[in-house]
Amino acid sequence: MLIRIPSSPSMSAFSKRGPTLRTKSGCLTCRQRRKKCDEAHPACVRCISAQRDCIWPSSAQLKDRRNLTRRTLESTLIENDNREDEAIELIPRIARSEVDLSNTVSEECLQMVVGRHFIEHCYSLLINSDSHPSFHDDWSANIQDSMLACTSLYYSVLANSASHLFISDRTTQMEQRALAYYSHSLRDLNQIIALPCRDDPNRRNDILTSVVFLYLNGCMGHGTYDDIPVHLSAAIRLLDQQFFQADSAPTLMPSQLVTVESVIYQVFLVRMGLWSKPPEEGQRLEFDPMFWLNCEALLLRSTPFPGSPRTWNSPVLGVEFELYKVFLMIRKLWDSDRSTVDFKRAVHQLKTKITPWELTVGMQGKHCIEGDTEILSVTQDATALFVIGASLLVSQLPGSIKGAIPLPFVIDDSRLLQAKSILKRRAGDQRWGRSHLPNYPLYVLGFFMRSDEDIALVRRDMQQRLQQMAWSMIDRFWRDLESVWSTRPK
Repeated sequence: MLIRIPSSPSMSAFSKRGPTLRTKSGCLTCRQRRKKCDEAHPACVRCISAQRDCIWPSSAQLKDRRNLTRRTLESTLIENDNREDEAIELIPRIARSEVDLSNTVSEECLQMVVGRHFIEHCYSLLINSDSHPSFHDDWSANIQDSMLACTSLYYSVLANSASHLFISDRTTQMEQRALAYYSHSLRDLNQIIALPCRDDPNRRNDILTSVVFLYLNGCMGHGTYDDIPVHLSAAIRLLDQQFFQADSAPTLMPSQLVTVESVIYQVFLVRMGLWSKPPEEGQRLEFDPMFWLNCEALLLRSTPFPGSPRTWNSPVLGVEFELYKVFLMIRKLWDSDRSTVDFKRAVHQLKTKITPWELTVGMQGKHCIEGDTEILSVTQDATALFVIGASLLVSQLPGSIKGAIPLPFVIDDSRLLQAKSILKRRAGDQRWGRSHLPNYPLYVLGFFMRSDEDIALVRRDMQQRLQQMAWSMIDRFWRDLESVWSTRPK
């Protein structure tokens, strides 16, 4: 699938050309340097980022693939007549980038390549692989259509893709480009919000999606992580305006469901934070019960494929919504005073909630350990890790110290044995390594591992998913675990 981007006079040579020729061997420049080429035309990412001449074989040497056509694309203008009801404050907190984003041929070629990289390599990382395929296709099509009309969304998508390229290849030019695209998106978004406009639902969707990709850039790359809470606060306000304050109870289209679940998932990650250190001032979102109640009601009304398994209808969260709420409650209690009656009552309630999940997960683990040939889905195994992590945390709550780091369990704890069984079975599994669902529970489980062998098991899984997903968020989880493991007595 080709990325669709706004056309301009300087891009006419690329947007109007006919079918392209590609070779599996890559450009001659990469072949001579014995580097992997992404085969992008007219110049590959590696040659553009390294500022080398990208030389291709003659047409006689190329394999003909002329069954694809490229549409000529035209930019669309945002026409707004009335005044915006409420402005959303989005304050960039990074230094201005010095990278030139003028409409030169080389820059626009690079944007084409970076945009295509997002569609082919980044987009699938954001979607639950066990959900209905239409979530992937519908959201992808909507994003590409919206990029034609919304330059802020266009540059926020490019920022994510460039960040992913930087984490994958450590190409310095890509890091600079990612920050430049990010700054450009912020500037355009603030200009769009300031425009007088009518209450256009498409415009609201474009703004919300732009904000989503701005905070996702903090998860994928470096340099914008501290901006995530600001963008999430804006996303929450947009959800409130668009869905929670509606006169009637709305249901979500598949593409909207992806966006809403993405906001919920990121709010969860920011609220949980890192266990080894408290967040800096303004870096942790306060727990808002009304937000979670509104989200839960909205998701219950929005079931695009009734009668299908729950994960089939969940494009991002995957795991049951209630499990995320349990983790949030655990985190709140972990930072609370242990001596109160309310604390003891809340711990008891959590244990009651977790027990049914523990029984279900325990039965699944028993079958796997006994060699049952039934293969569990990625979501089922990720759910098991969520349940095991929650169960271990709740077990430690009564005797833990306020704000302390979770402590390792005995090696033969049955819950840890099941978690280790899952990680061993999933070693080298590409679908597992490319799924975002196990990221957080794997991070939590790392604190409970005691032996060098068990720590190495978590470390290998972290390394696998960092290589396959190339998200800086995984690197932050991994580094946090390593800092804790290094302080333990040998």
